[in-house]
Amino acid sequence: MMNASIPIRCSSNNVKRRNGFVGMNTFKKEIKMRRCSRGQLRAQKEEEARKSLDALERELELNVTLENYAEAAKIRDRVNAMRESDYFLVELQNAMFYDAFRKGSFQQMKAVWGRGEHVRCTHPGMPCVLGDLNVLESWKIVFESMGSGGGGLDVECKNANVYAQGTFGMVTCEEIVMKNGRLTCTNVFEKQDGKWLMIQHHASAVALPQTSEFRSRQF
Repeated sequence: MMNASIPIRCSSNNVKRRNGFVGMNTFKKEIKMRRCSRGQLRAQKEEEARKSLDALERELELNVTLENYAEAAKIRDRVNAMRESDYFLVELQNAMFYDAFRKGSFQQMKAVWGRGEHVRCTHPGMPCVLGDLNVLESWKIVFESMGSGGGGLDVECKNANVYAQGTFGMVTCEEIVMKNGRLTCTNVFEKQDGKWLMIQHHASAVALPQTSEFRSRQF
């Protein structure tokens, strides 16, 4: 039988392990704990960034009301810098996508999407739609299927993780549909003419239980 242990490298920053070995189960637990910690830290930083922007906007409004224009100008520059950060703009555009979905607004959905033959969209259980014109037509069909009563789909974006670098941005998240349906999604963004626009949306049903332990695992 194979020994259920693996060698690992020890350093002065790590806890000493007898003979430089650690049991496989212990190793997996350590890795999971570290990944959970990183995920929690990232989520905390995202929340802090959103709160900081909200606080600055309130402070800006207050200083304008009090006619403290010099201070208001400084705060305005800080607000603009935060708004222009790629990370924030990708997250904002992702939020606009789901807002258009909830409202059933084709015009708003159209404004979210980029242009080009490389644009694509995979609706749940459907083949991939290629090209910006075909993708927009698919959304028109989706909204028309909701009926003429107004409003869109009851959908909420949860557990969003955002990445942005250069002209590429990505959000992975969960879609909660009609309160109890769950999809896993990847939304890809590209900076076109200085604006972040969606170039790919891929949504698929979740077949496995979505426990907190499962979400924290990386494959």
